[in-house]
Amino acid sequence: MKNLIGIVFVFCFELSFGQINNLVNERVIGGLNTDYFVTRLSIPNSTDYFIIACSSSNISSDKSENSRGDLDMWVVKLNNTNDIIWDKTIGGSGSDVVTSAIYKDSLIYITARSNSPVSGDKTVENTAGNSFGAASTWLVCIDLFGNIIWQKTIDNNIDGTQDGKLLALKNNNLLVSVTRSSGNLRFDELNAVNGDSIVTKFFGFNYTANFGSISQDSLGNLYLMFQASSGTDVLKSENGYGSFDTWILKLTESYNKITDKCFGGSAIENGGMGIFKDNFIYLFIGSYSGVSGNKSTGNSGETDCWIVKTDLDLNIIWDKSIGGLEAENPAFAFWENNGSNNILLSVQSKSDQSGSKTSINYGLNDSWVARLDVDGNILDQTNIGGSADDYGQVFLSNDLSSQNAFCSTSASPISGVKTLASKGLEDIWLFNFNADELLEINEKTVFGNINIYPNPFQDKVTFSFPEINENLHLKIVNIEGKTVYETVINNNTLIKEVEFPAESAAYFYQISGNNVSL
Repeated sequence: MKNLIGIVFVFCFELSFGQINNLVNERVIGGLNTDYFVTRLSIPNSTDYFIIACSSSNISSDKSENSRGDLDMWVVKLNNTNDIIWDKTIGGSGSDVVTSAIYKDSLIYITARSNSPVSGDKTVENTAGNSFGAASTWLVCIDLFGNIIWQKTIDNNIDGTQDGKLLALKNNNLLVSVTRSSGNLRFDELNAVNGDSIVTKFFGFNYTANFGSISQDSLGNLYLMFQASSGTDVLKSENGYGSFDTWILKLTESYNKITDKCFGGSAIENGGMGIFKDNFIYLFIGSYSGVSGNKSTGNSGETDCWIVKTDLDLNIIWDKSIGGLEAENPAFAFWENNGSNNILLSVQSKSDQSGSKTSINYGLNDSWVARLDVDGNILDQTNIGGSADDYGQVFLSNDLSSQNAFCSTSASPISGVKTLASKGLEDIWLFNFNADELLEINEKTVFGNINIYPNPFQDKVTFSFPEINENLHLKIVNIEGKTVYETVINNNTLIKEVEFPAESAAYFYQISGNNVSL
């Protein structure tokens, strides 16, 4: 029989809470299978917008058409209150995994990594061949009613084509960037109206270069962001600092090299993303490195979001890292549309309150949303998620009000700040918010009226709560700070039994919510 002596709970009451008052127009959309979010496309001069997603669901819930094969493109048009206007499924008999989408001149362009033959909605051959897993980049142009205008396949004519990326060029053409497994890159500049080829350009590398993103400045210069291993050639002038760095290649409009630079420390940097402002570039990179290489700030945990400000010639002006004790990787960033020169950044996060993160985590992966000033300082922040995985991004809403939009792929049930149930395995979770309300951090002290018994305990303990009209997050850690148990306490739950093997001399509990005052 186990000995109870020395097993005691030590109660911890000082908590910080991210205030989420109202999730405006909250919706969960999807079918009975897997439906995951790729991007949100605004329509100029309209409050309607499009969600571009990938779906394996047949007709069910919000899905009005059956799957064409494995995974398909799913295009959903919604109004400003997030109600569905119509939806359209586009795919072939195989797997068509959406990789990017853009809106341009009343047309929508979508790329997918496709191994489908001619079938379903696909009328162009898979040029990568017929071997298992061979895929081409399938480009589809549709109108604003979901009708296919034209389509084509693009790849390097070998197996292993990776994700295609789209960019609307300032010369009104369309640029499709396609990488293959060996790291070679292909550019196809196309006529956006009919898809006719204008320029095809190949880049070959003597090292591993995983293509991440492409953007264009006001002068028309192109910036390609890679996760690149060590090595140099005519395109890459620096060997790098660690096993993988973020490497940026700057090209002219005619695809001639201007300059390049590696960003990183002694470990691994992910590709990341960048935004422009007043002839400066702000880079957001997932970094495993401490102070080393050209990284001057250390990490709080496993992976931090490393923010780097450079000029247009890629010279570093300053850098800093933000994050908690576990993994943070940037998801999306934009300048707020209110004249404030503030950045709204969404980060995929596993960390609880720690480091520069003062908002709690609700589940496995949440979205950490932070507002930064022009120097990269955190002004305010909050965490968005449920008890499972929620991969989300924040966007500017279509209208010019104070509303922003949150869109995510969610596997969570009702929990955390999510108040609507799932419809399938994974769904798309949407809502609008006012950043001035969402991103407030209130310091509160929680007192009284939680009873824990028995104390001491053997391997089961019971929490007794007063009546609380919101979901709470309960976490128990041992004296070494290791989490041994965590769960979501649904609103108005009065009794919760917790069972785990008692191996420490004392345990701490933390109960957190949005508007708790016990």
